[in-house]
Amino acid sequence: MSRTVPAALLTALGQPEVQPFYGVEMLFDSGAVRLWTGYGDRTVSGQTYVGAGTLLNIQGLAEVADLSAKSITISLSGVAASLVSLALQEPYQRRKVRVYFGAIGVSEVVRCLAVS
Repeated sequence: MSRTVPAALLTALGQPEVQPFYGVEMLFDSGAVRLWTGYGDRTVSGQTYVGAGTLLNIQGLAEVADLSAKSITISLSGVAASLVSLALQEPYQRRKVRVYFGAIGVSEVVRCLAVS
């Protein structure tokens, strides 16, 4: 499936130095958990994402031409006790998640994946 990539993001990706990032939105029953692969807070699509830095790992992102279901694995290391507690109380498999791709200094992002 092809995507429309915002012109500002395409321009940034063509520069000699690029600082890409991912944003992950996980929708638990008790509320959304939003993390990104940088440090500090970042606004993505009007929502605040908390920086997880290198502690956030995303594996298995792949774009396919057919409508087949693909899985991804999102893992965190060194997680705060409050998030561990949430994960234990509300198992997350087969729940909705949104993954965004962007570049530092560009306000527009591309939604890579939205699955449920």
